[in-house]
Amino acid sequence: MEIYNGFFDIKEQVDGYYVEVFPPQEKGVKVEMEQVIEKLQKMGVEYDLITLIEAFKNIDEQSIF
Repeated sequence: MEIYNGFFDIKEQVDGYYVEVFPPQEKGVKVEMEQVIEKLQKMGVEYDLITLIEAFKNIDEQSIF
């Protein structure tokens, strides 16, 4: 099996922005919360830090929050 790093995508919907996080495969590197925060800040998107912290505590498979 090939090694793939985790990645994320930020999507704008009518009711706000959603972050979709994909876990790494095999021994790939997982997405860090700081990467998501940096991207949200560059996009000028307001976010709730507590929500991000809680979401990242529970990531083990593909997650959307």
